[in-house]
Amino acid sequence: MAKDVLSQEDIQRLMTDRSVKTQIALVEKLAEQYTAEGSDSMNSQQTAIANDIFRLLLERAGMIVRAMLAMQLSQSDKLPPDLARQIASDVDEVAGPILQYSEALSDADLLNIIHSMVDDKKLEAIAKRDTVSEAVASELINTNIETVVNALVHNEGANITAQSFEKIAKDYHDNAELMESIFQRNSLPVVVVDKIIERLSGTVRKRLEEKYGDLAEMKAMRETLDNSLELARIKIMGFKSSDKELAHLIKWLNDNNTLSPFSALSMGNLQLFEISLARLLHIPLANMHILLKDSSGFKTVYKQANLPPNLFEATELAVNSIRQLEEENMKKKGHKEIPSPSQIIERIKESSKNKKIEGVDHLCAMIQHIATQRL
Repeated sequence: MAKDVLSQEDIQRLMTDRSVKTQIALVEKLAEQYTAEGSDSMNSQQTAIANDIFRLLLERAGMIVRAMLAMQLSQSDKLPPDLARQIASDVDEVAGPILQYSEALSDADLLNIIHSMVDDKKLEAIAKRDTVSEAVASELINTNIETVVNALVHNEGANITAQSFEKIAKDYHDNAELMESIFQRNSLPVVVVDKIIERLSGTVRKRLEEKYGDLAEMKAMRETLDNSLELARIKIMGFKSSDKELAHLIKWLNDNNTLSPFSALSMGNLQLFEISLARLLHIPLANMHILLKDSSGFKTVYKQANLPPNLFEATELAVNSIRQLEEENMKKKGHKEIPSPSQIIERIKESSKNKKIEGVDHLCAMIQHIATQRL
């Protein structure tokens, strides 16, 4: 158990000495005891006394001291909701840490704060919380404050619905930075990618093209954006989506008979290729990833998937070529990047030189067709 919360001398100083230096020293001393764990933690009576002292400080202390107190208490699991709400109602310099970090505030508290038309800085703090519920995220977006929406989109812990993403795309389609931030989210729902692409302005579209590939790939992307939103969805998702989101995409595409393992491979996207095979054979994705890296495992998967026997060698060569290019891109650029169609075709032809591998020309033609939108 902790020692006395504050000595009588400390309490007397708190009541009479209004200097910032003295009060900060007392805040640090008390907060250290308040947040202690184990044998040094306060009992319930001591915690109640400490909370009363905090309330007194919030009423009497200057802004600097209150801000220090809020920072010290912002991540404490002992902070009672009423005290958290009291701090949250203070000026934004004081309220910020509580609004961003404290779990003592419920969704109802946060929604009340949003609806009270508070300072933008307070709303930004809420948008940066480790977890933001769909309800809170929706209300933050409905404020139509760009800095708040931007903070929310940058927060991977924010649960943003498809409807909210569409609203952002509609309201900020000319904001290149914000649109790019949306595409950089790891959990961008595939069901709204089409809507977002449709709303992109020409300038923002051009910027995204320049950001996510070389000139050959970007030519294909431009044609895709103009002629086939479906393939645009696939290409963009290939850069940033999680396995879960890609699996969702594959399910949608399979239901519409628009994607096969060969189509995924022709896009140069091994992740899509693995997921399409995993769904086809009802094998966990992690297992499929391991199988395809092993020569005998690859052969077994190919056979069980009933893929054309005469294209096996060409398919294996294409997979190995794409994997090599991905590894080279990782070493050069420090991040994963899907190889361009021209790179894949060149590597396949280079690797098959002086070898008679059936189906190589056919597979290269498929890759070229995907790139030029002739399918």
